[in-house]
Amino acid sequence: MFFRIAIFIGLGSVVATIIYLTPIPEQTFLSCDRPCHHLDWPMICRVKLTLEPFHSLSKACGNCLVNETSCLSKHCVSVDGYQRGILTANRQLPGPSIQVCENDILVVDIVNRLPGRASAIHWRGQNQVETPSMDGVPLVTQCPISSYTTFQYKFRASVPGTHLWHSHSASDMANGIFGSLIVRQADVREPHRNLYDIDDPSHVILISQWHHSPRDDFTADVNGVIKKSELLLINGKGRQPHDYKMPLSIFHVTPGKRHRFRVAHSGGAGTCPVTFHIHQHSMLLIALDGHPVEPLRVQKLALANGERADFILETTRRNDQYNITVQTIKSCGPSTVGGSAILKYHALDQLVSRNEPIITKTVNKKSTKMTTNPADECQTSGNICVTDIKALKSLPIYLRKPRAQFTIYLSINQQTVVSNIAGISIIFRISYFY
Repeated sequence: MFFRIAIFIGLGSVVATIIYLTPIPEQTFLSCDRPCHHLDWPMICRVKLTLEPFHSLSKACGNCLVNETSCLSKHCVSVDGYQRGILTANRQLPGPSIQVCENDILVVDIVNRLPGRASAIHWRGQNQVETPSMDGVPLVTQCPISSYTTFQYKFRASVPGTHLWHSHSASDMANGIFGSLIVRQADVREPHRNLYDIDDPSHVILISQWHHSPRDDFTADVNGVIKKSELLLINGKGRQPHDYKMPLSIFHVTPGKRHRFRVAHSGGAGTCPVTFHIHQHSMLLIALDGHPVEPLRVQKLALANGERADFILETTRRNDQYNITVQTIKSCGPSTVGGSAILKYHALDQLVSRNEPIITKTVNKKSTKMTTNPADECQTSGNICVTDIKALKSLPIYLRKPRAQFTIYLSINQQTVVSNIAGISIIFRISYFY
């Protein structure tokens, strides 16, 4: 009897000792950005996003215009060196990149400090089958989050891939409330894991439009045209043409490796698709909107608002720095709007000099371009249409019915329709962003 009790006490002591000595991960924002393993338990990831008015090139930037290091200061939103009022999440533009593992539970507290503005956050790419009330569509799935109140989103990150979070108010999103949502899979579940060596959390490219005036409305002028954005930002940074004062976003890569990059077009006041290109490098496309596809090698990517793409970049060029460019497509108007960033091989210094030359020579004149705009660009020679790309996964069984009960046609050709409402010309672009 005493022997059995001693055994139980001994086992209990061993278990208690193991539990005591086992480190418990902190359930915080940063602890969820980790290597994902197949047998690990999902984590509860707590995130706090504070929505508030802010300023680009504020006092936090110091002497950013002459000292590039000052532009890297905390809460410095440098953009293109133009100062104006913006809206931010956690005083960042873009907002924090939320990176978790598949099936992690996201608990996000939204603190709305926007005076006189209700808000809601949409989680683009997450189907919210378990929690439809967490989809973030105001007056549909939830009441808007009133000023100076807090709302908590809680849902499972069940759809892996590259996604977005953003305000479901078009003007709030255009003014800065958006960010990336990355849901990684364990290596054994990632279908393209053997195609790349490095999946760096910093290799997330977020394209956004930038206006020098706050975007509180989308009314057109007397000619029915909405004012174009001044330029496109990559991860919140950009330069005006012939202006080399402001720093660009820099993506560091290791020579001789295969890097996985994730690019997303977060949009803005307009709905014009953009073309993405890395000079002297081709891209191996492996996923669209978070869904894996059969690998396809291209030189350019065309993305509409809200679309995302994953690609693999082989760093086989000489050690140097290369220009990353993004431009609006030609069908949006006679003049294009662009932006740029820098791809920098790791052997170089940490910072790029403002006057240091950047390689801008293209791979070849007849470059292959993947486009998601079937109406305007699919007939162009050298373009690969999104309808020609094959997914790795088959359609769910419930979508394979030979005959549908109802057929609904949606126009997604990015055409422009002008309508007169109350004497004001308002331009509507037919798009599939919302």
